[in-house]
Amino acid sequence: MWAPRGARTHGVAPILGPLVYVLNEPKWCASVAQSEKEKCKSTHVDLTDESKERPIGKAAAKTERKGKRKAEQVMDGIVLLGDNITKIIEVTEERKKEREKVTEAQLEISRLNLQTAQEQKEAKLIEAYNYLLVRDTSNMSEEAKAS
Repeated sequence: MWAPRGARTHGVAPILGPLVYVLNEPKWCASVAQSEKEKCKSTHVDLTDESKERPIGKAAAKTERKGKRKAEQVMDGIVLLGDNITKIIEVTEERKKEREKVTEAQLEISRLNLQTAQEQKEAKLIEAYNYLLVRDTSNMSEEAKAS
């Protein structure tokens, strides 16, 4: 360790020798006095400002993660869950009613399509019968008339 020649350490460990030497220097004493003055200056901190909410601590965050919450928080969660479930039930009932309306409309459409198909079939048969009734049978043989 460096220590000026002739500096006495007064029985202090050799590592602290330079420190003992510097403590007696006027420049060092001035800087220590300056720093002590700065420490003494009080800064005004407003502790009444409660508008900002403090962040959650480590222990509280840990218990919250593990699910160990207060009963009030659990009850609030249950109430919210119940509200959400009722909303979900209402929405599913509305969707079910809409689906029933759609299926009824599809059934009605299919009934109408079946009815029109039957009417078209009957119309074709009537047209074929009319064609056969109007057809000239004078040139036909007895077998052709029978079939």
